[in-house]
Amino acid sequence: MDSSTQLIELLAPHPGERILDLGCGIGELAGRIAESGAVVVGLERLGVLLEQARYKFPAVDFVEADLFDYAPEVAFDAVFAHAALDWIVPPDKAAKRIHGLLKPGGRLAAALGGANETARQLEAYYAPKPQEYSKVLKKAGFSIEICEMRGADLFVLARRVR
Repeated sequence: MDSSTQLIELLAPHPGERILDLGCGIGELAGRIAESGAVVVGLERLGVLLEQARYKFPAVDFVEADLFDYAPEVAFDAVFAHAALDWIVPPDKAAKRIHGLLKPGGRLAAALGGANETARQLEAYYAPKPQEYSKVLKKAGFSIEICEMRGADLFVLARRVR
């Protein structure tokens, strides 16, 4: 089973839930999550990717914005981040921002670390160890349910506690 399928299973979306797909790219995973009946918003900085996403998944709301500039009117039940948090630095600021996008009790389902070897060598690439990332999330106000390596990926399931 690939990492995106594992992460969607970890997310366990339910009908009617509001879920943010952070760094949604061309919308493939947002579209799969929407099949559950969840209300999905895909967030992506690169508008050129959203053209294809909007065409292929018209039922999903796609927004062109940066995580730090995005200001939704309603909080989310969950944030889904597949191969996105590797590139959003500083990680403590990203975790605090995600915390602020969630309802109390809302969850973060994320996978970090699946980039190819060339990407891993880039200065902007963030590949934390589980213990390090748990500290980042706890400091931001999350309780950790899962923070473990699965192959080359760090899988996370965390909840907003305050």
